[in-house]
Amino acid sequence: MLNNKHSLLTWVVRVLCVVMFLLVLSGCRITVDAEPSPNPNPVPVNPIEQLYKQNLRKWQLQNFESYDFVFQRICFCPREITRPARAVVQDDKITGLRWIETYEEVSADKQNIFLTIDAIFDLIKSAIDKDAATIQVDYDASLGYPTKLFIDYDEAIADEELNIQASFLKTAPNGVEPIPSSCEPYSTNSYEYGIASNSDKQFATLQVFSESNGTAKVCVRSQHTNGCIEAVEVSSSFEKGMFKLTKQIVPIQTFIACAAAITPYARLVELDVVGLEPGTYPINYHVSENDTNPRIQTSIELRSTSN
Repeated sequence: MLNNKHSLLTWVVRVLCVVMFLLVLSGCRITVDAEPSPNPNPVPVNPIEQLYKQNLRKWQLQNFESYDFVFQRICFCPREITRPARAVVQDDKITGLRWIETYEEVSADKQNIFLTIDAIFDLIKSAIDKDAATIQVDYDASLGYPTKLFIDYDEAIADEELNIQASFLKTAPNGVEPIPSSCEPYSTNSYEYGIASNSDKQFATLQVFSESNGTAKVCVRSQHTNGCIEAVEVSSSFEKGMFKLTKQIVPIQTFIACAAAITPYARLVELDVVGLEPGTYPINYHVSENDTNPRIQTSIELRSTSN
């Protein structure tokens, strides 16, 4: 009898040991199976969308309440649609538009062709969501805003592409840009404030700086015909309620080998605003003393002047 009980007890113990061993093995297998396994079909990363998100975040971190920039549409369209204009944006709404070439205000019937930077980002997001056939975007490296955007929504449909450019974005506290110590020339394919062309393919731009203490300067950028034998200075005078800037050719002698060519130049010209009442004053740029028609016109707003 005792032998039978001992055998039964031994058998039960062995069974329990086997069960516990199996449970341990089962637990080990559960632990192994719980580890994440590589996805055999990973979702591909869209590099266009990735760049969009990165630069949108960079732009949003700027948190600009106001800024201005040059906007232009590129298309086989009437000239009034493709002309570049400088847009002033306040709280994500365009509050001012002037044509680059003439500095005249854009008429109300043309203003709907211009977009804010945030609206351009919206176009990119919409094109990504619609899986457009082609999306090409260049972004500003420091501020993140799109500088060039080309979208072809459907390759089978002609003339539905979108091609726009944004450049020369500027922002300043209270809308006043600090006066720089110098200004640099730039190439003829650049746009800034106003550009005037004549038959000699010369151009001029005027970038105005004013500060609340009554200091004002203008950066004149243009080009002249022969940098080997002449240099350029720009004089300033105030006549009949407006500022007159005049290009002056200065003969030079150089012993350095030089090929005569169109030469860009830039001059930072100080305006004598002492004693002037606060207000808006025209600025005209002439290419010579005998030039009666200014090649480009702009204006300066003086908030306060020194006495």
